[in-house]
Amino acid sequence: MGNLSGFVLAGLLVTGLQTWLPSHDMLTWGWRIPLLLSAPFGLIALYMRLRLDESAAYQNVHAVEDGSDDNGGDQLRRTVVEQWRPMLICAALVLTSTAADYMLTGYLPTSLKVVVHLGHTAGLVMITITLAILMVALVFVAKLSDHIGVKPIMWTGCGLLIAGSVPAFLLIRSSGPYPVIFIGVLLIGLMELCFDSTSPALLPALFPTQVRYGALAIAYNISISAVGGSTPLIAQALISGTGNVIAPA
Repeated sequence: MGNLSGFVLAGLLVTGLQTWLPSHDMLTWGWRIPLLLSAPFGLIALYMRLRLDESAAYQNVHAVEDGSDDNGGDQLRRTVVEQWRPMLICAALVLTSTAADYMLTGYLPTSLKVVVHLGHTAGLVMITITLAILMVALVFVAKLSDHIGVKPIMWTGCGLLIAGSVPAFLLIRSSGPYPVIFIGVLLIGLMELCFDSTSPALLPALFPTQVRYGALAIAYNISISAVGGSTPLIAQALISGTGNVIAPA
C-alpha cells in the first residue's frame, strides 16, 4: 500500500504542477520540485528501516551463522545455485506484475497525450484516480487472499493480462468520452492490483530464511531492471515496428 500511496501523492503533485505552471517554467525548474520534496521521505524511510527489529526467525539463523566459517563461494552456492527454481518463479512473477505496473505509470502518461491526443493534465488525472482506487481496493483484495489464498488472485491477474489487454487498449484508443478511456486505464490498473496485493507476502515465502534477503533481491532486481524501465521503450518499439497502436497489448 505504501508503494501506491507514493504513486498517488506523486501523481497529485505532478498534476498540480502541470496545471499551475507554464510549460516553460515546468521544463526549466518545475520538474525539480518533486525530486526535492522526495528527499525528506527518503531520510524518513532510512530512519524507519534502521529502527525496525528483525524477525525472531532471522535473528536465530543469523546467530547460528555468525559462528560458521562459510566463504563467499559457499554463500553463493546456497543463495543462487540451490535456489535457482524459486528464483526463476520469483523473477517470472515480478516480470508479469511489472509489465502492468510500468504500462500504467510509465507508458500511459505519454501515450494518452501523444497517441490518444488527450490533454496532459486529463491523462495524469485519470492515472492518479486509478492509482487511488487501487490503493483503497488493495486492502480488501489482500484480505480476500487471506481467505482464498494468493493463487486465485494471481491467476485472475494473469487472466486479465491475457484477455483484458486488447479490450483495454481498444477502449483507450476509442476516441470516446473521458469515462470510456478511463475504463480502459482502470482495466490495466486492475491487472496490477492482483499482483500488488499478493506479491509482498508471496515472494519472501519462496525462499528459506537464511538466504531470503539475498536470493529475493537478486531475482527481483534483475527482473525489474530488465522489464521495468524498458516497458515504455518496448511498447513504443512495437507500435513503430507494426504501425498498430494497440500492439503493446
